[in-house]
Amino acid sequence: MIQIDSKYRYMASCFCDEIFHCNVFMETYQGCIQLEYAPKEYRDDENLMIDLHTLEIVHISNDVIRNRRKARWQAWADSVTYNKPMEDPEEPPAGECETINHADLADKKAYHFLIRLEKSAQTEAQNVEYDYYVMSDIEECCQFFDDHAIQPADESIRIIDLFHLKIYKPRDLFKARYMLLGGIIGDTVGSVYEFDNIYTKQFPLFSNRSIYTDDSIMTLAVADVLQYENPKRFPMDYDFIHEQIIQSMQKWGRKYPNPKGAYGNRFTKWLMSKNPEPYNSLGNGSAMRVSAVGWVCQTLEQTLELAAATADITHNHPEGIKGAQATAAAIFLARTGKSVTEIRQYIESTFRYDLSRTCDQIREVYTYNETCQGTVPEALTAAFEGKDFEDVIRLAVSLGGDCDTLTCIAGSVAGALFDIPKEIAKETMKRLPDDMLDVFKRFSYSRLIDG
Repeated sequence: MIQIDSKYRYMASCFCDEIFHCNVFMETYQGCIQLEYAPKEYRDDENLMIDLHTLEIVHISNDVIRNRRKARWQAWADSVTYNKPMEDPEEPPAGECETINHADLADKKAYHFLIRLEKSAQTEAQNVEYDYYVMSDIEECCQFFDDHAIQPADESIRIIDLFHLKIYKPRDLFKARYMLLGGIIGDTVGSVYEFDNIYTKQFPLFSNRSIYTDDSIMTLAVADVLQYENPKRFPMDYDFIHEQIIQSMQKWGRKYPNPKGAYGNRFTKWLMSKNPEPYNSLGNGSAMRVSAVGWVCQTLEQTLELAAATADITHNHPEGIKGAQATAAAIFLARTGKSVTEIRQYIESTFRYDLSRTCDQIREVYTYNETCQGTVPEALTAAFEGKDFEDVIRLAVSLGGDCDTLTCIAGSVAGALFDIPKEIAKETMKRLPDDMLDVFKRFSYSRLIDG
């Protein structure tokens, strides 16, 4: 975190490519001439400047900068006495601006957000004043909010995306903070009980044996591709996405070849194949990895089509495709504000799953089952019956069966229905390797900016 001097009112965003980037903070609008003195590798033909008080965005081309400098030189030329030696005009004082370099090569740290806090109320005699803090990612912003008791509904605070100059409110970042994490939490909690079922809600959520399994690896492999999709702006090329997900799943599966619980035999052969082909599986693997689809798509129709595209890579049996579609649809409907009753009715009428039983009724007769039709209805029942996110996780684990996958599916839906407690989220995140955590964070950021 970096605190920016409150004397600065304007900020210019400067790029040289998609990676290297800096922001120049200035006291006055006239200070845009200082953009000329930003590092050359950070200057582009079109820069953006934002008024940090009004949040208005202004385009500043290098022509403007050059014209201002030309005018300054002309004013100097008109004022000189030609019988004196000619000297260059003085450069603007260095203290008028401050540069924050992003993606700095020294520490590889990128600063993505500026938080604007109001530090004094506006009166007739005094204009409003602000404090500014630059943060690296969504989690750092939300931790700052937690530390300062800032609530999601706070309307006085604005967050500026330093790369895209988009404006957010705290609730936008809180919403994106743990996107996609619900299924990974379910997988991690359920991993302990996959082969040691426990038929009660009273158990420790985490122990030294709690760890991600193949469910989380494949969830993030799909998300690693879908983070680049923006169906609000561009039509989705399902064939291209299909091929990209195959490559991503093989890459991640080969990088982590021995997860807890192991991959299935046929899936292992698929991971190592030079020409991977679907093998008519109806297993629950298609449903456990699909959650990113429910967060990316803009319509229910898109959701069903993309879910099918992620499933039939391996699980091209109708039941395998149906399980992925039902899970993704439940997430999409939950995140777009549909009630549990509405979601249940849609799932029952569209996919013909029996969601009439309670978890107590399921628990009495349920046995280990790795199929979609023997896992997805039970997982959705737990998601719809739970009172909050933690209750859903505990209910799902208490059903037994293929516990990590069942709880992964239930958690992915619960993450769209309920707020995820930050203590549970942080306990899960610290168990993820850095590369997996990076995919999770990038996916959340991509959904925030494409929102």
